[in-house]
Amino acid sequence: MDAPVVDRLGRLDPMPFLAVTLVLVALVGMAEYSIGSEVSLSAFYLAPVCFSAWYRGWWYGASFSLASALAWLAADVATGHTYSHVGLLFWNGAVRLAFFLQSAYLVSQLRDHLASERRLARMDPATGILNARGLDEAAQPLLALSRRAHSPLTMLYIDLDNFKEVNDSFGHAEGDRLLKLVADALTRSIRQSDLAARLGGDEFAVVLPATDSAGARAIVERLRHHVREGLAPHQSVTVSIGAATFADPPSTLTEAIKAADRLMYEVKNGGKNAAAFETLASVPQPPDGVRPARP
Repeated sequence: MDAPVVDRLGRLDPMPFLAVTLVLVALVGMAEYSIGSEVSLSAFYLAPVCFSAWYRGWWYGASFSLASALAWLAADVATGHTYSHVGLLFWNGAVRLAFFLQSAYLVSQLRDHLASERRLARMDPATGILNARGLDEAAQPLLALSRRAHSPLTMLYIDLDNFKEVNDSFGHAEGDRLLKLVADALTRSIRQSDLAARLGGDEFAVVLPATDSAGARAIVERLRHHVREGLAPHQSVTVSIGAATFADPPSTLTEAIKAADRLMYEVKNGGKNAAAFETLASVPQPPDGVRPARP
């Protein structure tokens, strides 16, 4: 089976998944019985074991390890395979079961390790929220859903004012602690359906699906309040926020970020420590395509 078919089978609900995997075990056993003992199909018993361990984890893999070992044992008996001692039949069955169990364990561990690495690659280590890559991947379905449902979407671009002073005066360790405080304030201010990310340096972004201009203003006000509380020891550090609300959400996150970034720089140029809001029917493109210089 090609990869897309296997992936679709792997996403089946538990009962259909069990049925498909049991059918795979039965087919291998029936094929081995039909061919006879001269040709071994032993390697094919690994397919349902690895399939279940990869898509459902260790316990499923262990269950189908037992099913595959029993099917192999039954095929041995049915084909009339003879042994010098009956105990060898059960010894071979136990060895096969141990081999399947080990394979299931290794496959499930590999799957868990890859999933963990994938999560880490999409998280910002300093703050524990999404990084730019993670935000882009997570936001695409929200953008697509908003376009299909003709639902408004708001993009926030957040930049810390005077953050360099903290690093220069107190060191990078304190700067990292401050970034974590800001990230915590963001997560406290938004809904579970929203996305918050650190884009790099002292810049953050928030995606607010199903949020019009009025909703964006309420969230931004709550966010600024939580940020002020978190940054109380460093009162010189404030936030400049650009909030772009799209009646017709763009096709890519980059376009949304550019619009919110432009608004944020208007705040920077106007004195910082404020928020700028704009509702857009489409994404405006700067005439020169150049990001304005940071004041």
